[in-house]
Amino acid sequence: MPNKPPSSGGSSTTYSASQIYALARSVGWNQAQAITATAIALAESRGNSLAKSPADDRGLWQINAAAHPSVSDSCAYNPICNAKAAFAISSGGKNWNPWVTYQKGIYKQFLPLAQKASGQHGSPPPSTSTQSSNGDTQWYQQIDTSITSYAQKMVVLMLCAALVGGGAYLLFSKQINSAVKSGARIGEDIATDGAAEAARSPSQPSTSMPKEAPHE
Repeated sequence: MPNKPPSSGGSSTTYSASQIYALARSVGWNQAQAITATAIALAESRGNSLAKSPADDRGLWQINAAAHPSVSDSCAYNPICNAKAAFAISSGGKNWNPWVTYQKGIYKQFLPLAQKASGQHGSPPPSTSTQSSNGDTQWYQQIDTSITSYAQKMVVLMLCAALVGGGAYLLFSKQINSAVKSGARIGEDIATDGAAEAARSPSQPSTSMPKEAPHE
């Protein structure tokens, strides 16, 4: 079982990579960001929530008191509050430069531990739908994998366009036109092949009964 995020009232001051990762996810970092955040925390404090540097960097993510005066000591030494402050400082995982261990690449030696912690907590299942460039969900791609009949495909696509409505009509209409044209081409190919086969076939004997010669 994966470890739960550390509580604010825990007696232990040192947290594992798994605990730090769970804490990072709980405050808003996504999976990839939480891996980076976990590696930074391990590089900064070695997981010690009460760590304090001579420069007055405090807690798991070593938040500097002078640079961030709004983060009180009581917050900085509380794992959950420290994580929330680090999340805000990182602009939600978009900027890690405030941490020297990131700038110098020191955090990278802790990435294997952070990635292992991520695997212990599992990954969210991949999305079952894909997005087109204009943001419309391309349901027709899923339909295409399960419906091989062009006639069926055309009907389903028209129903999808009618249900979704609005701007999605143009998206689906292209697929409908493509299906119709493909069906027409297949029909033409079948007709052409059939005519060619008939021309190559030898004449069939007549099936009518021969007339009997009159008896003398």
